[in-house]
Amino acid sequence: MFIKHLNVVSVHKETIIMKNLLIAVLVTLSAIVLTSCDPEITVVRFVENNSSSEITVDLSFLSEDLNSITTISSGATQEIFTEALGGVTVRNYEHETSGFVRFVITNEEGDMITKDVLDVANWNVETLRNQSRVDATLIVEDGDF
Repeated sequence: MFIKHLNVVSVHKETIIMKNLLIAVLVTLSAIVLTSCDPEITVVRFVENNSSSEITVDLSFLSEDLNSITTISSGATQEIFTEALGGVTVRNYEHETSGFVRFVITNEEGDMITKDVLDVANWNVETLRNQSRVDATLIVEDGDF
């Protein structure tokens, strides 16, 4: 009888050990899968019109489906483009303006902007880490035409 009791206790211990081992393996595999996924951030580009007249933003990309013309009133800020970037985190994101085939801003008089809109130094970049988002704003003023 004592030997039967030892066998039952031994089987019970083996079952507990196997369950714990299975849980540890599942937790480890889940951690590996979750950390190996490519992170994704959203980059939202804005134009802030601080000039005294309405402006028009003409954007063209390699993909014609994304082309747009946006009119922005004086004193207004308008989102002009949003993109999702996989494999990038807000910590290692470096703002760039490549990808635009055409990026032209004109005022009501038809003058084209002289500020280099593709120079990253002309963009104000705000990183919103808790939202995995980067906001990039180009500020347009009267002196830019």
